[in-house]
Amino acid sequence: MSESYLVEVKKSVLVETSLTPKDFDPVSNLTLTDDFDERILMEFTSPDDAREWINTLNPKLSHRVGRLSIYDTHPQDESEVDAYLRFSPRH
Repeated sequence: MSESYLVEVKKSVLVETSLTPKDFDPVSNLTLTDDFDERILMEFTSPDDAREWINTLNPKLSHRVGRLSIYDTHPQDESEVDAYLRFSPRH
């Protein structure tokens, strides 16, 4: 049985960066609709795979200085995801 690592893309990533929904891999993207107002869920085989993928997105950031990072969910977080993708601006 294969494990999966689910990452939810926080809306702020699309608001605070130059990234668009088209930048998210359709193969890994579990979002079943083109309506990205809901949420974007990405499925990976491991945390390392997710982090490697994020490193490919960081060079695409253009209008704000900062980095994309994966944050594991809090132990009391009851969502089905394992982590969140967030943008952290540099001050």
